[in-house]
Amino acid sequence: MPAMVKDRNPFHHQDPIRDRDAFFNRDADVRKVLTWLRKGQSVSVVGKEKIGKTSLLYFVSNPEVAMQHGFAAQKYLFCYVGCKQLADLNEDDCFGKLKAVVEEALLAWEACPVLPPDGIACPGARFWLDQTLLLFDQAGIRLIVQLDDFDWLTGNERLSLRCLDNLRALSEAHGTMAYLTTSRVPLVDLQGELPDIAGSPFFDIFLEHEIQAFTSDETRRFLVTRLESVGAVLPDGVLEFICGLSRGEPHRLQLAGACAYDVWCENGCRLCEEHCGEVKERFGRELQSASGDSV
Repeated sequence: MPAMVKDRNPFHHQDPIRDRDAFFNRDADVRKVLTWLRKGQSVSVVGKEKIGKTSLLYFVSNPEVAMQHGFAAQKYLFCYVGCKQLADLNEDDCFGKLKAVVEEALLAWEACPVLPPDGIACPGARFWLDQTLLLFDQAGIRLIVQLDDFDWLTGNERLSLRCLDNLRALSEAHGTMAYLTTSRVPLVDLQGELPDIAGSPFFDIFLEHEIQAFTSDETRRFLVTRLESVGAVLPDGVLEFICGLSRGEPHRLQLAGACAYDVWCENGCRLCEEHCGEVKERFGRELQSASGDSV
């Protein structure tokens, strides 16, 4: 039985959360980000590594979540771009990637009332985007481009002020377009790391929102909720120990919970304070392997 139970580990620590039902808490963060986006404002989400920024992007772009915050299904299109893919591309290729993402999203968008005209003579991806956004303007559709891990794009040595200016120009020319970025540090600090792009007006169009670690109450509630979903109940002392390992950071919390659950299964669905050393050791190994971090 323990082996079968172990397959039901309720914690997800290897990838960002894509399942809407597995996303936890963050109600205030979601509400603020979507409120700003609904008003046409570009938003910069800032937070340390593995704090849940990418999971937040997936969650806010979920159609059901967006609709709950006033986004009509036929009036908004979210397009996700992982900036690690842009880290060594030139400007033309960066816009080509953006064009490809928008094209793919349009083809998959069943509710889309408009598609870009096949007959546009497109000398380049940026022109195609501009012409497509004109159609969005006419139809009253809003495009929200999610630029995840924006630090990677600004770390691109081939990036220039012209590229950033052209990104801003698209949103300025079309009130139907906004950006949603994530980064480890505020965008203003990213400029300081690369003098060649310092002072770009692109960074002036954002409102910034920082996401934090969970509070102690949120951390404990997350653990209890996940464990109870598979019938696991742990002593208070063990719960507090796991909370301490996690520091309230989502990735560490998921990983610590996963390790504790595995140890619980291996000990016949039993986990006491005497097992905390084993949980900590396993957590340390997994954490070092996953991110190079330490307990």
